[in-house]
Amino acid sequence: MESGGLAYFDGFAWAVPKAFAPAVSVYRFEQGDVLHRTRAGDAPLAGRIGADLTAIQIRQPPRSGRVLPGEFEGDRRLANWQSEVELELVDLASGRSELRTTTQGRLLMTLWQGELDWLDTTREGPVLPRSARELLQALREGAATLPPTESPGPSGSGVRFVFVVDLSSDASCAKAAAVEDALETIGKIERVDRRPEPLGGAGAEPFHPTLVVRALVVRGATEEGAEAALKRVLYAGSGDAERFQIARHGLFDALGGADPA
Repeated sequence: MESGGLAYFDGFAWAVPKAFAPAVSVYRFEQGDVLHRTRAGDAPLAGRIGADLTAIQIRQPPRSGRVLPGEFEGDRRLANWQSEVELELVDLASGRSELRTTTQGRLLMTLWQGELDWLDTTREGPVLPRSARELLQALREGAATLPPTESPGPSGSGVRFVFVVDLSSDASCAKAAAVEDALETIGKIERVDRRPEPLGGAGAEPFHPTLVVRALVVRGATEEGAEAALKRVLYAGSGDAERFQIARHGLFDALGGADPA
């Protein structure tokens, strides 16, 4: 969502601009980063400052030129999640500030769920959010429910490709755009994004807050045409193209006269 020229992530209690995508993805906020409880904090302040305008300014760790990790660098994310961060909690209306030392994981949970109590190191530490790879696996195994298709066309036929997109990852977003461009060559696309929270079942550990399950439906398209389009953008190998497996990237199904559950 956009406000005042800035684009923000959905799903966070605090106003987290998409410019902080690398920090959100690898759990490393750094010296000089400033985040506000509401989007009004990013706008020019004039007149009386509202009581809810709270800011967090990061003092440590120092800037390092954040680099997004590869798909399988879970250990690095976990190390960042547990690492120490020093921040200043600022009440913009009164000008009062308070220094806090906590962890990157607790900071992320505060931004995500809105509770300042997460900063308290005496509270039980948060669990590392589940990754895009884990969400795709949950979809494959049926542990997460597929989103239903929307508004069937006159024939009700076509194809659907369901996959996971990490909105904090440039690589994931670029891949998603390439998939959509490829499928658009065979028909008009209906796109539905859903957050994974209601898909994982009660009591399950939460998925990363920037993950979405994206369903692309192409009405009237054939399985053969869609498979060929997906292969062009998803298959990076050489030689025997039959090694290509759509299931490694998402779930693919043909739509009949009735929508699948």
